[in-house]
Amino acid sequence: MTKEDITKALETCILGYCTGCPYDGCDGDCRDELHKGALALITEQEKEIDFQVQDRARLQREIDELEQAHEQRVEEIKRLKEVIEVFKNDTECNLNHITVENGQLKAKNKVLKDGIVKAFTNGFNEGRKQVEKDIRRAKINAMNELKEKIVEHMGNREYMGVKYKQGVFSESEIDEFIKEVQDETR
Repeated sequence: MTKEDITKALETCILGYCTGCPYDGCDGDCRDELHKGALALITEQEKEIDFQVQDRARLQREIDELEQAHEQRVEEIKRLKEVIEVFKNDTECNLNHITVENGQLKAKNKVLKDGIVKAFTNGFNEGRKQVEKDIRRAKINAMNELKEKIVEHMGNREYMGVKYKQGVFSESEIDEFIKEVQDETR
């Protein structure tokens, strides 16, 4: 029997007559059949309620897990933003330091160039050659000094578990530049 049949049989039974009752004509006492049908319906509905309660609990656990995962991603993003900010600040600081050193090297280079002009005007070819060697040596020394300072400022860094290597120039780029200056002297 369906839920509607049981409901109609109960309404008919309350009124006290069996006309139109879905259980009319059953063998035996129709009330026993009605009680069995009502019990089966109640049991079926209890199972459905239990299933929905369990399903709701499962869905709530999934929602909780997703919310927790979302919060972890938000924290990771915050941490990465902090790392980026530190890296940005370190890079700006190193760039400022290198800019100052570059200015100092340019000033040294100008002094050496002025020495060349002086040697040319005095007509000392040997002096000029020596000055040129000194300039090349000074350039190489200055570049080696810059290389050491850059390498000194480079290194493995770590912030909040994120490792990175920081530097403005690579050693190989500076080595190539030194080689070019050495080749000019030959």
